[in-house]
Amino acid sequence: MGKIRILVIDDEELIRETMHYTLEILNYESITAENGEEGLELYKEKSPDLILVDIHMPKMDGIEFIKEIRKTDQETPIIVISGNDLIEEALEAIRAGAWDYINKPITDVNVLNFSITRSLEKGKLLAENKTYRDNLEKANEELMRNIKIIEKDEEAGRQIQFKMLPENDKVINNFKLSYNLFPSQYVSGDFLNYFRIDDTHIGFYFSDISGHGVPSAFITIVLKNKINNFLEEYIKEGDDTIFHPAKLLKRLNDEILAENIEKFLTIFYGIIDLEKEEIIASNGGQFPFPIIIKNGKTTFPDLKSFPVGILKSVDFEIYTIKFYDFDKIFFLSDGIYDIMDFSELEDKNKFILSICSLSNFSKETFITQMGILEKDKIPDDITMFLIEKVKL
Repeated sequence: MGKIRILVIDDEELIRETMHYTLEILNYESITAENGEEGLELYKEKSPDLILVDIHMPKMDGIEFIKEIRKTDQETPIIVISGNDLIEEALEAIRAGAWDYINKPITDVNVLNFSITRSLEKGKLLAENKTYRDNLEKANEELMRNIKIIEKDEEAGRQIQFKMLPENDKVINNFKLSYNLFPSQYVSGDFLNYFRIDDTHIGFYFSDISGHGVPSAFITIVLKNKINNFLEEYIKEGDDTIFHPAKLLKRLNDEILAENIEKFLTIFYGIIDLEKEEIIASNGGQFPFPIIIKNGKTTFPDLKSFPVGILKSVDFEIYTIKFYDFDKIFFLSDGIYDIMDFSELEDKNKFILSICSLSNFSKETFITQMGILEKDKIPDDITMFLIEKVKL
């Protein structure tokens, strides 16, 4: 990676030379221009990473230059350097699109370097957010295309659903996320997803839409679109709903009711905190409850709650699950109950826990013990999702 390139625009030759040598000492590459017009040409030709510009110059002054740049470029940092210590002038520059304002002469190089460093960091963050926004917009466009396909073709809809699933066997820091999905003869109302929110947080959800067929599959796409929108709100506006499971489920509940979708869903939504090594989650009626596996001991925690999209005044509880090496949390869709020979739910749950308590437990072991692959047909989709803390 090359040096950071900085464009210096000032009508005084001595200032340009001084800034050039100062920036070299700070390990930046610099290019110079003596007025706004020349600076504009160099900006187009050289694509600088940051711009230092004077205000009072012939031909095109600094304010005009900033306004011209900001017509098409909101991400490149612009710092004004001016010999006039006027608040009105500084405010005008900031309103035009400058990010900082430094008085000349610059007697402390640390002041200049701090302003440059801070502005570059802000520019990097804006560029990353723009990439996130572009990716989310593309994802939302793809979701809308998928909705139209599902409405027309059930088999095509099934293929679309598989493509919507996240990368399998994903390892992020010390957490491994993996899943299996065994489809019935219908397009599925089961769905799961996981995604990065920022460097230290991963969002995930495991859901089941009421009913079967195209209408339920349609809602899985709507659900993914809504979660994407929450993520986009965080990136664009700083809204923190995506970090708060109970708040997210409540908003999801209100939106589904307001839109009269005529379907409800169960969903377990959580955040993996990679630094604290814990999961913060809320359950929106998802059943079976997730199975927590710690030191060979398995539990079905009682996470009773209402599904999403039935009642207006619903609140959701928050749960925190601390993870240590080799701990696991295992999700199953209710389709697993339909292939079991036991008549009582309690007996079915005991059998599930007995498999999860095996010292060699894995999804593959569970699939074998349940005989899933031996079934010619299954009446309902069976989806399993495993989050485990691994030792790298």
